[in-house]
Amino acid sequence: MPIQIDAKSIVDLVAKEGWHLTKDKTTNAPIIEAEGETYPFCHPVLIHLKKYRLEQNPELKYQHMKAAHDYLWPDTVWHYWTERRFRTHCEDWKLVTWAGGAATGKSFDAAKIACEFWLADPRNRAVIVASSSLESLNARIWGYCTRFMHEMQVPLPFNYRRGAPPKILFEARDTIHGMFAVAAKRGDDDAAISNWIGRHPNKGLLLVLDEGTELPMAILNALPNLEAGQDNFQCIVIGNSLSHYDLHGSLS
Repeated sequence: MPIQIDAKSIVDLVAKEGWHLTKDKTTNAPIIEAEGETYPFCHPVLIHLKKYRLEQNPELKYQHMKAAHDYLWPDTVWHYWTERRFRTHCEDWKLVTWAGGAATGKSFDAAKIACEFWLADPRNRAVIVASSSLESLNARIWGYCTRFMHEMQVPLPFNYRRGAPPKILFEARDTIHGMFAVAAKRGDDDAAISNWIGRHPNKGLLLVLDEGTELPMAILNALPNLEAGQDNFQCIVIGNSLSHYDLHGSLS
């Protein structure tokens, strides 16, 4: 269950961060001074999410992402590969491929990155999580995404929409910005994945491809279209390829 968040709790957290609580000289409203900038009185997670979104320095970006993460999911145990995956994400590579044995946390970490990427700007960003079937999505990355969104210890707003496929939205009628589960199997052509090839959010797109060895090679043709016009685009591909001729192998 989310923790109770009240004004006193926020005051204590601001002090713990080493930030300064003061008042706006015009409105007399409380404001937070943090690292040379001022923010409205709010939970520190919102400040860290904004700094993670805007920061250009990979190390500082990672530190703010981790700080926001630890407010949202404080019980997570970090390990070497989690840190490495988060840092790679913050280094702003356009394409990242992951490989590794079962139970090494690949889907778990990808879901956390997906949730934070979207929460950093839910009105303007989109996340597409693709796998070979909706069943495998629900059992893997998408299942983690929905679980993590419901387990956030700071109650940030979102709308979970059931259906085939399911989605997570900020504004109920927005079909461009949100988190979207999509299915695409090996052998599908451009037409079969056209429903998500043309999605162009305002300010950022994260594409997470699970079971990369089983996904259609047509995604290779879709990547330039998905990246077009995006200031912030990244594709994470997960799998264990044995060939250059499946999607994960080709992108690696």
